[in-house]
Amino acid sequence: RPFQALVQLSPPPRDPGAQGSLKVLPGFHAASAHFFEVSGLPPPAGGFTPLTEHDHPDLIDEELWTPVARLPARWRDKHSRGELPAPSAAPSARGRAGVVKALRG
Repeated sequence: RPFQALVQLSPPPRDPGAQGSLKVLPGFHAASAHFFEVSGLPPPAGGFTPLTEHDHPDLIDEELWTPVARLPARWRDKHSRGELPAPSAAPSARGRAGVVKALRG
């Protein structure tokens, strides 16, 4: 399990627009092993693994990261109609640049 996160599953705050501060790199969980393989970097062994300007300059680009939000109330309806976005192509991309390009969407 090289990547994991904690999301608090408590009742929503009184402010309906409040979402928290957790940010994720959408699709990276599926492409992480491939990313490290094509980058020539060892995958994280566990614990805290910071992204650094030296080893991961392409991943620390703020434009790639998305704040985690609560599922919208209509998510279940969208899922049942097949209207959710397609999976990322990052796991099968060629090379490190291809993985990052696919993560950008």
